[in-house]
Amino acid sequence: MDYCTKPWVSNSIRKQIKSLKDCGNGFNPLMDQSCIKSVLERSMPDHRERIFTPTFTLHVFNRQVMGLNKSCRGALMEVLPEYLIRTRSSFSTHTGAYCKARQRLPESFISDRVKSSGEYLQNITPKAFKWKGREVKLIDGTTASMPDTLENQKQYPQNPAQKKGLGFPIMRLTAIISLSSGAVLNLAMGNYYSSEHGLLREMLDSLSGGDILLGDRYYCSYFLLAHLQKLNIDAVFKINTHRKIDFRQGKHLGFHDHIVAWKKNQRPLWMDRKTYDELPAVIYMRELKKGKNIIATPLLDVKEYSKNELFELYEQRWQIELDF
Repeated sequence: MDYCTKPWVSNSIRKQIKSLKDCGNGFNPLMDQSCIKSVLERSMPDHRERIFTPTFTLHVFNRQVMGLNKSCRGALMEVLPEYLIRTRSSFSTHTGAYCKARQRLPESFISDRVKSSGEYLQNITPKAFKWKGREVKLIDGTTASMPDTLENQKQYPQNPAQKKGLGFPIMRLTAIISLSSGAVLNLAMGNYYSSEHGLLREMLDSLSGGDILLGDRYYCSYFLLAHLQKLNIDAVFKINTHRKIDFRQGKHLGFHDHIVAWKKNQRPLWMDRKTYDELPAVIYMRELKKGKNIIATPLLDVKEYSKNELFELYEQRWQIELDF
């Protein structure tokens, strides 16, 4: 425990006292104690109360990832002054106990904390940050390269265009991110062959009635838009290049701005007959063109949602690329 008597510890404690007092209870303002308790009951009902509790372990892990010193020992040395202030006691800075505690964290605990912290940030975001008082949620997908192990290759096979033994396992990710706060609200993971639409369907419970979903042309399909309308969720998507657009048809609203009926296509293989039959024969969509870009939306009221406002909103879709 010689590290606790080093002069830098006392200096660090004095520097952190003010900031720690401003954080309220706990080590992180996003770690609301009642929320953490419910998450622990779901994901780690039999956890033991050690020094490295699940909450404290995750806090140290966050500091390790976000800090300049990425080592386990560096993270422990960084949080030690905080721990001294909060508990009036110390812990060993040998990394064994922390590393074992980190391995005990189940994925469900971490994912639940991501979702609950994202929801917390979304709830405290000022109304002025929202678009016309409505919550806008960004949707997009990406991929991540993984360590080339046999276990990863089996669960996350590599791109089929790559020769066997020359590529890395690939994970496909799809995320829902709040436009107003930039927080991740939910994230679904699959292998390279997973579709972003399929991963999105796993996360529809993260959307609420009155939301506006913002996405690129990949998401502009009748089936997704029809399902969103059933949930009272609007969307602004770039139109898929396979859809033919003729502004001479439909209800004319302005230059390159009209309302048309989108007909239901054949039932896709992934959809059951009951779900397919419950969808309407047509949905009414507004198609708008500005420059080379064409977008589609069920926001049909031209007075409430002008053409320029909708294109300005769609330009914000790029934020998810930065958030990723």
